[in-house]
Amino acid sequence: MRCRWIDTRKVGDMITRSGRVIVVALVVALAACSSTPGPTEGPSPVESTTAAPPSTTSTMTAGASSGGIEVLGPDADVNGMSTADLLGTYAVGVAETPADDSSMDDPAKCDMGLSTGSVYFAPTPGEPGDLSTTCTMSEDQTLLVVPTSAFCIHAPEFGGTADTSCLDSLWDLTSSSVTIDGVEVEGLDAYEVDSEVLDVTLPEGNLFEDHGVPAGASRTIARGQVVLVQGLTPGGHTVVLAFNFGDGEFAGSLTIDLTVE
Repeated sequence: MRCRWIDTRKVGDMITRSGRVIVVALVVALAACSSTPGPTEGPSPVESTTAAPPSTTSTMTAGASSGGIEVLGPDADVNGMSTADLLGTYAVGVAETPADDSSMDDPAKCDMGLSTGSVYFAPTPGEPGDLSTTCTMSEDQTLLVVPTSAFCIHAPEFGGTADTSCLDSLWDLTSSSVTIDGVEVEGLDAYEVDSEVLDVTLPEGNLFEDHGVPAGASRTIARGQVVLVQGLTPGGHTVVLAFNFGDGEFAGSLTIDLTVE
């Protein structure tokens, strides 16, 4: 992961966010994380940058379908699990997966083993620049994509908590996009949800260990735009996820060459 250090006086938490990792003393927030330290004084936040989303030739509104591909509405669920529930599952996976096996560190890890027979958890953008990867899902699965997200993790030894105030401090989102086979999904704001605060067990070698967060019991909460897609036919598809925080301060994209079997 690649990051740069920023002024910790602006943030009182330990944070990672889509294309950004910010590390301070109390809380860790992560979404499509990146981290490479630079010079600073004391505990510091970290952040990273990626390219702007590619242009598209057509659009598809939330809850609409195009060419047999159906983007489910914001209130959709899969087997009784809402998008907030599914985001919580993803957040737990991010926290409990060692960095070496995490799609946050290497998008080629794809779903990090989180997928079920019903849902395929696509990787999210995680490094500066235009990234790409190749993944495979089943025709029977619903595709879950999260173009942008933020995760806060409680660091018990410092007395910090994972809560919505941490998420609020990260969420200066300027824009985001999901493009499937050249068709851009519109209305992503409607898909923004928060998960519940969930118990997690951080493993040795977790994503946050380099920033002073040890293995052990913790808690996490997440915010993200969670989009569910059905109707992908067998064969190859191109999914492009992109985000822009702080009017270009943090921006990134990930192109997934997705094979449906």
